[in-house]
Amino acid sequence: MLTHTKVGNELIRGVSGGERKRVSIAEAMITRASSQFYDNSTKGLDASSAREYVEALRVLTNMTSICTMAALYQVGESLYELFDKVLVIEGGQCAYFGPTEHAAKYFKDMGFKQGDRWTTADFLTSVFDEHERQIEDGAEKKIPRNADDFAKHFRDSKQAQENAEEVEQFHGELKKIVSQRHHNQTKNSKKKNYTISYWQQVVALTRRQFLVILGDPQSFLGKWGAILFQSLIVGSLFFALPKTTAGVFQRGGVIFYMLLFVSQIKPNSRRQSSRFALERGHSPQPSLRCNPNYAVIAWMPV
Repeated sequence: MLTHTKVGNELIRGVSGGERKRVSIAEAMITRASSQFYDNSTKGLDASSAREYVEALRVLTNMTSICTMAALYQVGESLYELFDKVLVIEGGQCAYFGPTEHAAKYFKDMGFKQGDRWTTADFLTSVFDEHERQIEDGAEKKIPRNADDFAKHFRDSKQAQENAEEVEQFHGELKKIVSQRHHNQTKNSKKKNYTISYWQQVVALTRRQFLVILGDPQSFLGKWGAILFQSLIVGSLFFALPKTTAGVFQRGGVIFYMLLFVSQIKPNSRRQSSRFALERGHSPQPSLRCNPNYAVIAWMPV
């Protein structure tokens, strides 16, 4: 169990790479975003850690009812089966988008052959490699040859029509939800958008800022040290200005420099070291059933 542990960065030793990625998932969950993107997020993880990470994404998707998109490399069959849909891109065009369990059959019907001991992900990526793909006997002339052919074949396929129908159905359900929400909206809800008072928000944000400072005191002390040094320099330059109209221009310059200096102070760029790992307990393994309304999309780049 980990609690109050710094995540760490290149200077501060913290949790492991797998734990750091789980913290990123927790941060994404806090944002309550309806769609989340993960680009090659399993890089550097072993097979066991990569599976635990993808399972965490699966659980996050089911619990929060969101859409999660991930670009993964060297996907094993156990990871591939955790996703609902797969997007295959060739030459910047969509060669396939649909359920993961139908992807292999879609390309096999074109005339491609899945090799022995090939995972589904390996088969999907091999289709676009002239030196790696395998073709059924007699299908050499009918298979697509370039990205345009693959894209045209998919646009004319039954799967593309099913995708369009699913989008239309989603838009219809969305309009009903928006209409119902607008109908239930009251004048009180328009005026008050937060569940806590203004002063409670101030206290919460102030406490959060103190935690950020405690997480990275070096940057905090360095910033204020630079401010103190600059103030001494500027103070010595403009010390004992005349109190007549002759000092008006210099005082305006001091005020301008003050505002310029404060505005140019960059926020803390080492926020990673100020993050804390969430407490992790041992709970029963959640169900990994796929939710058809909030599909996880695996993007297999080729």
